[in-house]
Amino acid sequence: MLNDILKNVDGSIAVAIAGYDGMPVASAQTDPNFSIEDAVASAAMGLTYSKKMMEDASAGKVKESMTTTDAAIFFLRPIDEEYWIGMALEANGNLGKARLEMKKAIPLVQKQLQ
Repeated sequence: MLNDILKNVDGSIAVAIAGYDGMPVASAQTDPNFSIEDAVASAAMGLTYSKKMMEDASAGKVKESMTTTDAAIFFLRPIDEEYWIGMALEANGNLGKARLEMKKAIPLVQKQLQ
């Protein structure tokens, strides 16, 4: 399923399902030089912080989180209280398609994690 997401999203670099502990459960990537383990660990910290920040602000649950840089876009979606799915894209990657593909994947991933 993760490889299909990569194929369907122009500019994709990597996609991962991971826990909030920063450990990847499953991953796939198109760029062999991309350190998915480092990215997942950092993204887990950022997403955990975002969740806490929104709770403190009484703003509700985080539905998505995105960070853009000169070279890449990092897009994350919580799956449940334990896991999240994230994707790294080139700066000019198709973010709309990434959002759609990840949204479609979440129910399938939830079934597999049960």
